[in-house]
Amino acid sequence: MSANILSDRFIKNLNAKKLIPLAIKVLTSASEASGIQDKAKDMVQEAWKKFFNKYGNDEYKEKEVMYLMITITRNTCVEYIRRLKVEHRYLAEQSSQLNQRDEVDIALDVEYIFRSIPANYRYILEAEQNIQHETQQELVQKISDEYKHLFKVTEFNLNIFRSLKKRAKQMIEKLVKNDQV
Repeated sequence: MSANILSDRFIKNLNAKKLIPLAIKVLTSASEASGIQDKAKDMVQEAWKKFFNKYGNDEYKEKEVMYLMITITRNTCVEYIRRLKVEHRYLAEQSSQLNQRDEVDIALDVEYIFRSIPANYRYILEAEQNIQHETQQELVQKISDEYKHLFKVTEFNLNIFRSLKKRAKQMIEKLVKNDQV
């Protein structure tokens, strides 16, 4: 039988009984099941296109066509999966590079902010960040002597700590709001 005169019934029967289930099996092994039926039909259609382009003028028995189409369909699905993997790898690399750039940009922004606020505000924010599992009162007690010494002040208490922290946050918000970061 010439590939050009394959009956519609033969093609539909081969698609339904062999090729689409084969494509579904191959595609399901490599990806999630959603949309797999439509993708399998697309792969079978692509396989038929390849078959007719390569073997369209030759004579074949139906059984030979079936075996050829099984092979072409499987190979078409495998090629599709390989393309997906390459695209996925490329997108993952691009995403990773963007994330790294974002992290660098954020780090530079944070560094800029910390350089832009007064040293005593920086000290308060860093102390609170470094000593996390303490109440504010315990934190003030721990850093009081060092704060007084570093910034040459005679008094440092919870109210001063809260006031400095509030002003530091306001200054940071102003920097961000004015697009200086």
